[in-house]
Parts: sequence; structure tokens; C-alpha cells
Amino acid sequence: MASLEETPLASRHRELGARMVDFAGWSMPVQYRGVLAEHAAVRESCGIFDVGHMGTVFVSGAGATAFLQGTLTNDIDKAPAGRAQYTMLCNEAGGVVDDLIVSHLDDDEWMVVPNASNVAAVVSVLRERAAAWTGATVDVDDVSGSWAILAVQGPRHAEVLAAALGDTSVGRFAVKRFDAGGHTGILSGTGYTGSPGVEIVAPHATIVWAWDAMSPVLAGVGGMPAGLGCRDTLRLEMGYPLHGQDISPTISPLEAGLGWVVKTAKGDFPGRDVLVRQEHDGTERTLVGLVGTDRRPLRGHCAVLDSDGSTIGEVTSGNFSPGLGRGIGLALVETGTTPAAVDLRGRIQAVEPAQPPFVQI
Repeated sequence: MASLEETPLASRHRELGARMVDFAGWSMPVQYRGVLAEHAAVRESCGIFDVGHMGTVFVSGAGATAFLQGTLTNDIDKAPAGRAQYTMLCNEAGGVVDDLIVSHLDDDEWMVVPNASNVAAVVSVLRERAAAWTGATVDVDDVSGSWAILAVQGPRHAEVLAAALGDTSVGRFAVKRFDAGGHTGILSGTGYTGSPGVEIVAPHATIVWAWDAMSPVLAGVGGMPAGLGCRDTLRLEMGYPLHGQDISPTISPLEAGLGWVVKTAKGDFPGRDVLVRQEHDGTERTLVGLVGTDRRPLRGHCAVLDSDGSTIGEVTSGNFSPGLGRGIGLALVETGTTPAAVDLRGRIQAVEPAQPPFVQI
């Protein structure tokens, strides 16, 4: 693990006995007390996730808003200062370079949060386009090496957050700066679990301070630190896509059922021509939800079969759903077909199509 990147909380994870894994080149905690216990804590109380492997990029300057409008798929004019938005950066073929949260901090300042494995690719595209931008000045500042992110998720997150920040009043997809006794950063009403919560985006020292300040209160409300294992079961229960599996440079937002983040009417952006054609003609593949008939997890890359036993696609993400007590998954299948089973490495598991979210929070 010595060659892997570490977040500023690495020593805290080791002290807690976390099981560490290589995730996108980072040494990250996959679990502390067990995926099921951590999943339950987030749904019933609160969990704190170290997501410091994700990137933090500031885009600023008089041309920042117009620049992002001409680069990303969603309509950022719908995100005034103080609001965050889910969007995508596509390539010219309509595939997803990355799905992003962008936050409008001030008139000419935005924060972009890319996924860990895509930080370099996103920064490269943004800087290349900024250098060629013919409008007003645009500056792309990648602070991923000195900033990190904590996700505080669950119905009792406000009590836990108050131990560090005091004022926890930020709405869903709202964003604001904070200064808690000299510890500064950005508080965002976002998350990847479906449960209510926030994310703290801040310099390393503030992240460590916040973790230490919140930990005693977290235990007091029946919460616990949570790892990437339950983050996956939580996001999958909501049907949230994972880049590299459910969306990718070869899978478009429309194929993944995410057309609501593609606003082709706003004007040009990378991949728009392909996405306009897909809006008009439809797509040959469609991402669908699947629910198994027992507790066996559905697994990625396993073949999806129709009622005749013919292969119609494959599972892109699969796991066990603690909320349902059954295996669930997302699968990319031929448009117009109906999944009936999944071939789990030679064991045929019957499935039912389902529209995510798989559970109601």
C-alpha cells in the first residue's frame, strides 16, 4: 500500500482498524465494522465517509459561467450563486468523461468535484478548453492535492455536523462557505447515499479537525465511520450511476437514462451532436434496474438473459441490497427487451425489471 495515495485521514482509519483497499490508486477504507452495520447506520442514524480521494477544482474568472455552460451537459444558468448541480462532461462521441457536482460559489467562481480516477482527465479537458476560450478570462485551479472531502450522511447528520461547524443550515443542493474558529471550507447539501446529509469540502487541516470534532458525537447518536463498501450498497439502492461501470466514455447519459442532465437546447458543448441524434432516434442500449428473487448479489459483467435464454446485455453494477434483502443491479440491455434472468457464472438467477430507486428513504 506504500505506493498508493493517502487522504489526510489515513492514520485515523488505521487507528480504527479499517480494512484498506486500493481504490483508483488510493488507499481507502472499504469497511470498519462491516458493510451491513455501516449501511444501517447511514439509513438509521449517521455515517461519516472519507471521500478525500475525489478531486476539487475551482473554475473562476469573468468568463467562468459561460465557459462551463459551453463545456458541461446541464444548464448551469439554472444554478444561481449558492446552488450546486449534477452534470456531466462528455466527449465528442457522447460518452461520459465524468459525472460531476458543480457548485456556484460566487458570481464568477465555481467548484467542480470530479471522481477520483478522472481528476486528471477532467482537469486536462477544462484547461485545454480554457486555453482556447475566446471569451473573458477563465482560470482552472486544481487544489485536489491540498483539499479533501468528508461526507456526513444520515437522518441525524445535523447533530453530528453541529459538533464541528455549529451552523448546519444548508439545504439540499445548496452550498455555502464556512468559518468555524478559523477552520474554513465549503459546505454542500449533497451526497451519494440517498439519505439526507452534507459534504464538507476543505483544506486537509480542516478535514482532520472536523473528523476529530464529530467522532464523539457520531458514536453518541449510534452512528459510525463508514467505508466504500456500504457507500456502494447505498448508492446502488438509489440507482445512482458509478463511472466506469454504469456510465463511461463509451456509454452516453441517454443510454444510462440520465437525459434529464442533458440540455441540448442551451447550445453547443462536447458531444452535443451525438446526443441530439440519440434524443431524436433513441438509443440501441438502455440502462435498467434489476431485482433478484433471493439474497444472491447480482454481479457486474454477468450476462443478462431474456425469457428465451438469449443474451440481451450485461450487468454493469450489482450487489446485495440490505434494504430489500435481495440482490439488485443495473444492467445495460438492448432497448425494447425484457430481462428475465442473470447468468451468475453458470448459476441462472431469475430477476425482475425495476425502476430505481430500489428502496424508498
